[in-house]
Amino acid sequence: MQTYLAPKKRLRPLLVACIIFLLAVLLVLFLLPSHLFLVIDIGIPIIIVALLVTWWLSRKHLDSLYLMMNNAYIRYRQGVASQMIDYDTFVGNFMEENDPDRQHYRYWRHMRHHTDTLNRNFVHRLLTDHREEAERYFSQDYEGHELPLEKFKELCELNKIAPIGEGKSETTKEKPSSGNCCPTSKPSKTEDNRRSFESVLTDKDTELLVECINKLGIIETSEHEEITTEDLKDFLDSVSKPECQSLVLIKNKEFAYLFKSLSAYRLIAAQWQAPIYQNHLLVTFSKKKYITRQNLSVSANKAVEVPPDGAQVTDQYIDTIRQLHRLK
Repeated sequence: MQTYLAPKKRLRPLLVACIIFLLAVLLVLFLLPSHLFLVIDIGIPIIIVALLVTWWLSRKHLDSLYLMMNNAYIRYRQGVASQMIDYDTFVGNFMEENDPDRQHYRYWRHMRHHTDTLNRNFVHRLLTDHREEAERYFSQDYEGHELPLEKFKELCELNKIAPIGEGKSETTKEKPSSGNCCPTSKPSKTEDNRRSFESVLTDKDTELLVECINKLGIIETSEHEEITTEDLKDFLDSVSKPECQSLVLIKNKEFAYLFKSLSAYRLIAAQWQAPIYQNHLLVTFSKKKYITRQNLSVSANKAVEVPPDGAQVTDQYIDTIRQLHRLK
């Protein structure tokens, strides 16, 4: 699991280095009697300016994780609490809205993109791995209709990680439990009476698809990691796995667009949805239930009405695969 370093933690080494450097300069100047007044007139203002700049940077980035989690709370209250959408749709919408690749940063692009990615992954882990606790906190209507700071810190503790500006920043790795979270039965391939993908994809095609899926963040493993070619091969072979070992669908519309494109060029069966819900190949964000026929149908319709943001990237990979198959 990736360690989250709070913005304030990142600024502390810089602050310490500045103070040590300034103290060293002041010490040298202090040893020279003729420069004693220069030390007072210049040294102290420099220290004050350095501290003010560091404080400003700290304040600017201190609450980035809190703001994202508070936004999740507000979205939950507007959608799930008011029974407008279900929990999995809420998580999916939130992840899409806060995708760093869709943001336009005017300054400090790389640093802000990296920070937002860590924050987004952090909130995602909270919403999926600790769904019951997250819903328990989010279901309460707090004063001001915002998530209180103390509740935010309590939620951070659920992820075994220090909240912004406090405690240790290293993630505590939980020991695996003695019991199995999943049934011990081996994965099984599709039954005769169930549909298959009828895939004609080669190993090279599979590698390209894995690259596309990971680039757009469409699917991930149950451990929140990128999928491998073996994962996708098992998926296309309709190998059923227990819920806690199944692949997790992150972006429904992007997934539907990709598989509709594969189907349109006869790389997989026209009835590509059936193998997924019949063989329980994908689970939702919360990993509480398998993707259903209705989930896939709704996503497919949305992908037709309005292509997803990653449509151009998907089209490029599909075109490459078509060229390999010499399809027209």
